Amino acid sequence: MISRTELSKLSTYLDFFKGFSRAALLFSVHAGTKTVAGFGGEISKSGLPRNWICNFDVSPSVDEVRYFLSNQTLEYLNRYVPNMKIEDLPQINVSNFTCVDFDVNNAVFSGAYDEAFNVSALGSEINVSLQENMVSSKNEIYEEIEKVRFWYMYRKFKEWARTTGFRRYIASCEPILCKYECGYYDFPCSKDAQLEECVENAIQKTLNELNLIFNDKYIKCRATLTCCNAVATECQPPPPCQKCCACEKEEAGELCGKKYVQTLSPKFSYTQSDNPYKISFSGTGCSYWQGNRLDVEADFSCTDEKYLLSVPGDRKLTFTVHATANIVVPNDCRRDEQCIEECCEYDENNTCIRWGEKCPDAACWCTQDCYPKC
Repeated sequence: MISRTELSKLSTYLDFFKGFSRAALLFSVHAGTKTVAGFGGEISKSGLPRNWICNFDVSPSVDEVRYFLSNQTLEYLNRYVPNMKIEDLPQINVSNFTCVDFDVNNAVFSGAYDEAFNVSALGSEINVSLQENMVSSKNEIYEEIEKVRFWYMYRKFKEWARTTGFRRYIASCEPILCKYECGYYDFPCSKDAQLEECVENAIQKTLNELNLIFNDKYIKCRATLTCCNAVATECQPPPPCQKCCACEKEEAGELCGKKYVQTLSPKFSYTQSDNPYKISFSGTGCSYWQGNRLDVEADFSCTDEKYLLSVPGDRKLTFTVHATANIVVPNDCRRDEQCIEECCEYDENNTCIRWGEKCPDAACWCTQDCYPKC
């Protein structure tokens, strides 16, 4: 029979380990939010931040972000479990936690979790033995996490993704490609100072939107152009995107708080059919303009300087998202119709065979065999 003294001692040990677990959960949440924020609300297999813009808003839902936060925090938390021991205690067994769940919902968008939220850690048990006596207890935790503005930053980025003119700003740069002669070209924007400046200005406009949405003296945002490419193919509609086309996200699984099944699905690959801005190429008879395309990728990051996290290294929380704009223009640059008529030189069949000297750059006009035949 266990004595009152021994029971008191064992109960003290249990309280010690539960206190250790609560502290471990706090540190794990800080580490988890920092990691997931750095990847834009997920754990990225590619090592790049998640796309929030793929011509249009593809930002993650609250539950999608909860899934990745829960998994990453659980991983960090279970790293602490082997350290739960006391040197002079003969036997102790603490089982791994099986679930971490962030107790948040769509009230995120009301600001309810801007500076504090609750997190639970479930599935762990503690068994403590002293001589022939043993006590056991569930090691489950429900804690409020304060001074971590992860959900505040998520909320503001969601507003930005829903309203940004990023694609429209990038599209305004496409007419610069009109200055090139007819024919094939494929080059990074850095090879054209005018184009590069236009794209940089478009990204700056997008960054200004983000800063205006936050309007927070503790938040510092920045933008980085990561990829930019222009391409055209003579006498053909623009080819499929091959550079600056990244538009991927990791698919979330079920929340363990609802069901203890957590499986990462294969990476989602963005395709042109997912783009509501896609324009189908259409020619006129067997003759048509040469089209072109402009593809751009950029990262947008915001750092919170109001609070510091309990993590090694950089202790500020930084939220980073990726944005992609693929501008497809199947028809060549807009030209003056009157000028085109005056410039065209016709043969005996009243077919335009070449452009006159009056408007030498009037258009890139191509004629080729096609089906059905003209």
